[in-house]
Amino acid sequence: MKTRILKILAASMTAILLFTFFPILSANVSASDNDQELREFVTRLYQVCLKRDPDNDGLNYWTGELKNKNQTGVAVASGFIFSSELQEKSYSNEEYVKVMYDAFFGREADADGLNYWVKCMNDGMNRQDIFKGFANSNEFFELCGSFDVVAGTYITEYDFNKVIRTNFFVERLYNVVLGRKCDKDGMMYWTNELLSGRTSGTSAAYGFFFAGEYADSNKYYSEYIDDLYKAIMGREADDAGRDFWVTDMKNGSSKEHVFNGFAKSDEFGSICSEYGIVRGSLISETQNTTNTLRPDPDKNGSGNGTTTAPVTTAPSGGNNVTLVNTDVKIKNSNIMIMRGFSDQIQFTDKSGNIVKVEGATFKSDNEEVAYVCPDGTVIGLSVGSVTVTVTYLGNTSYAYVTVSKYLNNIDSVPNSLTPQMFGAVGDGKHDDTQAFRDMFVAAFEKSYRVSDYDWYHCQAIYIPSGNYKITGAVIDENLKTKSGRVLEYCMFEITGAGRESTMIKFSGDVLFDARTSRSKPLFGFTTFKDIDFSGNNSNKFMIMDAVKNDGTQRMQFYSCGFGSFNSILYCEKSYVMLSEITFSYCKIANCGTASNNCKLFVLDNPQAVNWRFDYTDIESFHGDAFYFKTGTSVYINGGSIIPGPKDGYGTVFNFDIQDQGNLGPGNAPQVCVYGARFEIHPGNTLLKTNSNSSSYPKIAFQYSNVNSSASPDSIAKDWMIIKGGIDVVFENCYRCTYSRFNVDCSSFTGYIQPKVKYINCPDIKVEDIVDNSKVKTITGGMAKNNLHITIDDSYDFYLADGGYYHTVSDLKECRQNVKINTNSDYDTIGISDGKTITTKPYGYVEYVEITVPMNETWKGYTVSATLYDGSKKISDTVKIDFSKSQTYKLAVTNNGNYVDELTIKFSNSNKQNPNVNMSVVVVKK
Repeated sequence: MKTRILKILAASMTAILLFTFFPILSANVSASDNDQELREFVTRLYQVCLKRDPDNDGLNYWTGELKNKNQTGVAVASGFIFSSELQEKSYSNEEYVKVMYDAFFGREADADGLNYWVKCMNDGMNRQDIFKGFANSNEFFELCGSFDVVAGTYITEYDFNKVIRTNFFVERLYNVVLGRKCDKDGMMYWTNELLSGRTSGTSAAYGFFFAGEYADSNKYYSEYIDDLYKAIMGREADDAGRDFWVTDMKNGSSKEHVFNGFAKSDEFGSICSEYGIVRGSLISETQNTTNTLRPDPDKNGSGNGTTTAPVTTAPSGGNNVTLVNTDVKIKNSNIMIMRGFSDQIQFTDKSGNIVKVEGATFKSDNEEVAYVCPDGTVIGLSVGSVTVTVTYLGNTSYAYVTVSKYLNNIDSVPNSLTPQMFGAVGDGKHDDTQAFRDMFVAAFEKSYRVSDYDWYHCQAIYIPSGNYKITGAVIDENLKTKSGRVLEYCMFEITGAGRESTMIKFSGDVLFDARTSRSKPLFGFTTFKDIDFSGNNSNKFMIMDAVKNDGTQRMQFYSCGFGSFNSILYCEKSYVMLSEITFSYCKIANCGTASNNCKLFVLDNPQAVNWRFDYTDIESFHGDAFYFKTGTSVYINGGSIIPGPKDGYGTVFNFDIQDQGNLGPGNAPQVCVYGARFEIHPGNTLLKTNSNSSSYPKIAFQYSNVNSSASPDSIAKDWMIIKGGIDVVFENCYRCTYSRFNVDCSSFTGYIQPKVKYINCPDIKVEDIVDNSKVKTITGGMAKNNLHITIDDSYDFYLADGGYYHTVSDLKECRQNVKINTNSDYDTIGISDGKTITTKPYGYVEYVEITVPMNETWKGYTVSATLYDGSKKISDTVKIDFSKSQTYKLAVTNNGNYVDELTIKFSNSNKQNPNVNMSVVVVKK
């Protein structure tokens, strides 16, 4: 059953995402044991449905998406079946039906079914109706449910996007209120009722919450409130909201009154509008059913018969189960047993205290995969997934456990070496350096050679929980086996028991020294996982360099921590490659000091390509996060990057590229940032370039928060320091509000043309850029080396000292709203004689539009408006009439003049000063 639904979801999700939109950047998904089956299905879909093999990015992206519930099964299937690429295949009726069987049921068509649907098509049934028959079938609905996917419905009478949203609304009502999944008939009935308007959203929710199945559940006030948030709002309750409503009920408010509070909220109104359903009227509050609910107990567990148990020390790790009276609920339903771990289910009382429960029973549905001890400890026996049943006081709940590796106890993993085997203590006091060196030698001695390659797969290394003191290099070119064989071409896999569990404290110079004078590389294709490393702010984690040959590549760091290092990867000059270095879900913090600045990643190799940082946080560092000496490509996906502290030196990207000669533009540094968050405080810098190379860096920020500061006082004065060529693009980014530049490119003898471009960045402030940037202006032949800034299709200028140097005239039309007092469409202004509105348009102004709505109060008043550039009059005078709504166009004399400071001056001959609404728009090209 699981295999069949995986086929469905793989086909569907592949289709809707592939044919509807393909993201600019794909997520990187690791191929774990549990992912492999999904990857095979995705590969099969590319080959069978699209007649081609998948690309790596697409394969990784779709495999990851199969795990999420972003769409209903019907929705993703429709994207596949109705895609233009599939339609272009020109399938015959028989071929089309076979595709439908494979996509929806993951099986070949049976003879009767195939003949039936082919006959329907031959008799004139269109393909949309065929799709509807498969999409709304019981088989598809049950298969989706068996893999915890909302199947949804296909109803041609309504907007499909609204059908999808309503499907999830109905599913929430079933899941939250009734505690079970929606059945097919229920999904179809309620979706039809809601979208047709026969039933309102309020009525539907009332029918569920006040039916006997829920009314007799004997829940606490807080549980009722939590259920209202989840079912009606589609989100978890916030603490303030929950506390407010619980207090309201304790003060006597009825269950109906609280329900109406949610039903009439603006949030639920917006949800109904988005779904395309009618919100409906409130329910009657004349009947009080609060007695079906129970007040929450106080902190000591007293009140209303709540069962409590003695508090005991919490076991480490584990899953939380909330125990209240006779209710058993599992908060976190997934337990992942990693290598070397066992995991234990925990119970807490209503106040969150961990309690010991007598009489609970645990069992697994497949003890060949995992065995559950009487205390709730889960011990993995083989790879696979099981369901753990938890029974207490007659109530049953479930935890889903995934076993990734066989294990026998928490201190060892079969077929792996541990430092304890070589004398390590791991108490933070004894020096474990030699034990670690001996362990890596032993792992190399027990390696096997990869066929047709020079690399050696070394025996796996597992480092149990502990605090390991290391005072010298663990690996260097002097490390040899007992027979005198040097380590070379090593592929290591080093796994710890988890960050803050396996900790290595290093006080030497270089922990992993990959420098070698030999012609063969020391190691590569190496993985570090679940380990915390810390230094003394003077040492380096790894140096990679070779005189003749360095093949270090495909290094991977997963869920590792790095603290107090001067450098993590120091990539010196090399001649082969240092490519495909990946950091995923790592934390790098507190590196460097004010007197000893760090350079976390030193990139000095033109072939150091495809360095990737996925959801990795780099915070609180004195110095440079990325220090470029030559061409390198880096991709950052998510995570937070925060140099500092405040008023301390810290730069995220430092491009110090000198005398690259014939490096060529193809090998220039390239950085792509997607969905990351930056905090750049005073004294720190987002980007710095000091380059005299024609191969200038290129960096793109997409969908990122490029500066979390919200006020001028907390923004870096030198947000970007530009001394050389660079090409920067901000696309769909936020917090560009206080972009400030420090630019000096006056020393260059050739054209370097630094450029910064903003695309769809909603909060950019042009005036702040011009007024607060520091620029050494270049005139004459090298004028193009001033910083060139473009914003969408509306602003195009060169920064200069105290303003701008030049503005290009051939732009598309730009309509710039001028804010007078408020943020409404019409701003209120009191018009006295000589009243002015002043703005800086930064462009070639054609005309100004003044829109005034009708105002009976000021009917008959005479008010005139004229445009000025500074003190120079640049338009005719128009008279404004308040007796009707009208837009007045004030054309600039000699259309297309550049205006430095646009002023609108009003003349008023009335005895009173009208207080009116108006909007002002500057139109430029």
